Amino acid sequence: YVRFQGHDTTAMGISWALFLIGHSPEAQQKIHDELDSIFGDDTERHVSHEDMKEMRYLECVIKESQRIYPSVPFYSRLCEEPFELGELPHDIQAILPLVGRQRSR
Repeated sequence: YVRFQGHDTTAMGISWALFLIGHSPEAQQKIHDELDSIFGDDTERHVSHEDMKEMRYLECVIKESQRIYPSVPFYSRLCEEPFELGELPHDIQAILPLVGRQRSR
């Protein structure tokens, strides 16, 4: 029995990226132009590491989709030592939402 960790988060990340790209004809065109400049008419060859380094706009689009829709929407930490933050005691678990923080202006 083999269990693959992270496949749900990977699938959701890809889904959100495709969703956002699908809603932006301008981004679609820029990605298409970037891929055309890298591959030209050679649509049969495999993508190399060097090719991926050239996909700067696509990388930015993927990172932006991860910022808007993170695979992990929150993280938690256990406060083991006293600290001053309002009236919160130590030995509590703090849950920090990423979605709100990454969308604040």
